[in-house]
Amino acid sequence: MEQIRTDPIAHARGAAETVLRDAARRERKQRERLNEAIDVSAAAIVNAREAGVAWEVIRSAFGGVTRQSLVERVRRYEDRQAGARSASWEGTRIDVPDADGATGAWQFLAVRRAATEGAELVAAAVRRAQLADGVEPRSVMTAVRDAGRAALAAGRAAVEAEEQSWGTRLTPEEAVTIARTAAAGYLPPTPK
Repeated sequence: MEQIRTDPIAHARGAAETVLRDAARRERKQRERLNEAIDVSAAAIVNAREAGVAWEVIRSAFGGVTRQSLVERVRRYEDRQAGARSASWEGTRIDVPDADGATGAWQFLAVRRAATEGAELVAAAVRRAQLADGVEPRSVMTAVRDAGRAALAAGRAAVEAEEQSWGTRLTPEEAVTIARTAAAGYLPPTPK
């Protein structure tokens, strides 16, 4: 009768690798569930602030964590969502403007869209700042829209100024970069 020999070291190694893979898989699943729960709570914070719920009530719902911690949670959530959703989710959607009889690069839809993207970034930043500062929720949308429109105007002004200084129309690619950069870099004046 032939005896079958097994290598106990190889057997132990194989078992350890199986346990390791299972543990890593369980951890991934638990992290996904945790991230999903954090996203849901961050969205709830945003909704609560927009509905006028006081920061003290929100903080107590989360066990008394600091307001800064909650604001950071919302910022991380919005950053993660940026790739999947536009700023329109945040109530900061800005319509792409018409050419309004422009003869320069502003007549190109791609240029106006680029400026709009930059303006939406500004509007989202204003909204986050107001969320953090505890501004009355009903006044947030007015400030956000005003900042977005002003940023869009800054994008158009930058394109037109660049064309005037060079005395020639910019290529659409050049104008796209200028429009997006100027609009995204617009900072509204801070109230005194």
